[in-house]
Amino acid sequence: MRTLVGVVIEVTVVVYFLTAMVSAWTTFPPANRFGRALEQTVRSLASKDHDAPDRTLDDWRDFRAALVCGETGQSSNNSGSNEQWAYETGDYVERGSIVLSVPSSNAYLDTIDSLNSICYRKAIVLVLDAGPRFIQGIVLNRPSNVGVREGLDGNSMELCRPGHGELVVELGSCIGDGCDLQTEEEVKSARWKVWFGGECGGLFSDDPQIICLHTIDTKRATSLSCEVLPGIYSTTFAGAESIVRAGEATQSDFWVFCGYVGWDVDIFYGEMFEEGLWHIVSADTSTVLEELNMLRCEEEQEEECDIDSDSRNAGLHVYDMLAKRIGLDVPVESQDELIEGHSFGDLLLHEFATAALSFSDADEQFNVAQPNLLRGIVSSESSSALDYDPAVLMERAQGCKAGTMLRASSGERSPYLFTDQGIHKSLILLLRANEESTEGVILNLVGSTVIELEAGPKSIELPVRYGGSVNLSAEDGDSETVETLFLHGDIDLGKSGVGTQVGKSGFYLCSKDEVIQAVTSGVASKSFMAFQGISIWANDGDICGVEEDVRNDFFERVPASRERAVWDKLLEQELLTEGNLVINTRLGRKAWSLASADGENEKTVESNQYVFGTDVQTKTLADEASLRWMMTNILS
Repeated sequence: MRTLVGVVIEVTVVVYFLTAMVSAWTTFPPANRFGRALEQTVRSLASKDHDAPDRTLDDWRDFRAALVCGETGQSSNNSGSNEQWAYETGDYVERGSIVLSVPSSNAYLDTIDSLNSICYRKAIVLVLDAGPRFIQGIVLNRPSNVGVREGLDGNSMELCRPGHGELVVELGSCIGDGCDLQTEEEVKSARWKVWFGGECGGLFSDDPQIICLHTIDTKRATSLSCEVLPGIYSTTFAGAESIVRAGEATQSDFWVFCGYVGWDVDIFYGEMFEEGLWHIVSADTSTVLEELNMLRCEEEQEEECDIDSDSRNAGLHVYDMLAKRIGLDVPVESQDELIEGHSFGDLLLHEFATAALSFSDADEQFNVAQPNLLRGIVSSESSSALDYDPAVLMERAQGCKAGTMLRASSGERSPYLFTDQGIHKSLILLLRANEESTEGVILNLVGSTVIELEAGPKSIELPVRYGGSVNLSAEDGDSETVETLFLHGDIDLGKSGVGTQVGKSGFYLCSKDEVIQAVTSGVASKSFMAFQGISIWANDGDICGVEEDVRNDFFERVPASRERAVWDKLLEQELLTEGNLVINTRLGRKAWSLASADGENEKTVESNQYVFGTDVQTKTLADEASLRWMMTNILS
């Protein structure tokens, strides 16, 4: 028989448990109630001297999932296993949480996010640390087909191409008796398959950060690791190597991530609540491992592999599976937002994975050189329009001559698809160069604002063109304003003294007063173009930044014989509006075509490069990305 004291204790525990549950239930929103109510109750009971069950908080994850499924009336498992579950937890983030990136339902915001942060579209992020100010995690569903191995000095790591380099062994090797690897030297040449974990310390960082996940529970392995989920641990690359050297694992027992994702907590929740970009999920260990294993399968080793084992698919199948499991409705783009029936954002993601995460034997190099164009960075010598004297047009080297007109690459894959969509199919006029940088303006991006020049009865309005991302400033009383540059291409006007010739070209850089004087005297009408912003290239020693970009086929020089036709075509562009965006874009690209060596006789070669898994040409995607960039950055 139970004693009266025992009954009182049991009743007290039950009442305390229910009180804590009700308190948490009314405090937190419905999506969080199960997880927070239970966790608050367990923490409270653990702090008392009650006879609570001897369980860790991790043990309550299954119970918490059961409560969620009990309220919703749904099974926690959609895969046939009684042990698997996944559900949303509202805004509750903890170590081991899964953060799903969801495209914005706002088409405008989704376009901006796709253009600027495509590597995180439809990403599955495993949270490694959730502090009061910072959240850190790794992207799980972005495998690459490159590897990492220990450097020859023993203190560094090297990225290596699949099937290339001095690779002695493949994945699945170990050290010791019965293992493929027998010596320390062979370990250093072993290739470990790498995932893209995030941009911070990522694949092309000067200081790559490696994080390794594994399920090895030996004493050595756990002492070198931190438990992220029950049975799933994280360790460093050195820790993983140590475990392999001890004969307790092989390279293929690890998921090696290069880079991580980091958020300021306030920014994270702002993006979550205001834009709906993040959904927080709790999932069991088995579910996470199932998805990781689908991504690790290598086609050359196994006959049946998930499509996501091909890095070019960017883990979309695994993402869709998890989204379906938790009942998440991903926004669907309307027909007028699609490109030949495909999502613009998904197409960009496929192309990103192809360009950055997949190395082809046909490629000369994996880490493709990036254009030298600087964005938002400007030296003190060129930060002010007051220093931008039209009479001082410097030329530093043969490839950096002022007056040179450049044409952005006409290659199969635009080098500016991810770096700066506004430079795609652009025309650049170089204005000057100094020891540190080379400066120019983009010619063919007409904007949606005007500058009015008061010149008596003959005052005119000029559309302001986007010349680049670096604004020139000028003092206007006690404040600073964005300065405007003026150009004309009228040789007769130049000979009459209007403007300063840019190098030996047929173009002239003018001051505002010169434009007003020319308009007032009646010698000019529509000869001028106005620009705000310039484009800047960094120089590297004796190498001009622009010259290096030309060598890398990012730009092509425009023959002097084509410049007149190009300028005349650009003068046909009008003030940008939503209604004439396509027309203005077409005129700008027509000028770009005229700038080729063959001019209007340029042969149209059918592209044989397509976005992975689709019938959409990469050129079509680059054109669309450029158009959407103009919609979101120039059209106001």
